[in-house]
Amino acid sequence: MRILCEARALGIAVGSNGVDVVVHTPRQVPTETREWFYRQLYEFREEVIGHIQRGPSNIPRRWLETRKTRDAVVPTSDADREMRDGWCCIPVPPTNDAAWFIVDSSHDWKTTWGRWRDAESVS
Repeated sequence: MRILCEARALGIAVGSNGVDVVVHTPRQVPTETREWFYRQLYEFREEVIGHIQRGPSNIPRRWLETRKTRDAVVPTSDADREMRDGWCCIPVPPTNDAAWFIVDSSHDWKTTWGRWRDAESVS
């Protein structure tokens, strides 16, 4: 399917859970391009899901790996190490892999991270 090949060429990961299309778009993709892909994927949603489930040879099957981590709590300034004047949370990715992106930050000092994996690379 042409739209999936174009998405892959731009680094846009497209997957499916069998009901909906799941998309992860890198920040460097322009907003207009991103919105065009969203509209096209929504318009041809059933065809895209069927195409992904059939697993064509030119598009690798992908799945979304998720992990939840506890955020680092740090003082807002170096002079206030006891955190009397405030603190902030910094999301910490599960590994040092640049492919991780934030899926959900639920404000309970935990962050859900995700990364796309090829079906062959189960490690």
